[in-house]
Amino acid sequence: MKTSQTYRQDSTTVDEPRALRAAACMFRSLGDANRLAILRHLALGEHRVRDLTEHLGLAQSTVSAHLACLRDC
Repeated sequence: MKTSQTYRQDSTTVDEPRALRAAACMFRSLGDANRLAILRHLALGEHRVRDLTEHLGLAQSTVSAHLACLRDC
């Protein structure tokens, strides 16, 4: 008697490349000490960019660039 096996394609396998790209983006974003400091500060509540620049001692453009990197992932 022959039996046929049904192969189910796991949905995580289909989405794996996309999930890996998302994970790589997240880890790249978290791989900078300044971005981690920004996240730690923002975990306490909402802050203006000016507050972050004063707290971190970074230029406004630098903080904005870091925030953009975090936002994009």
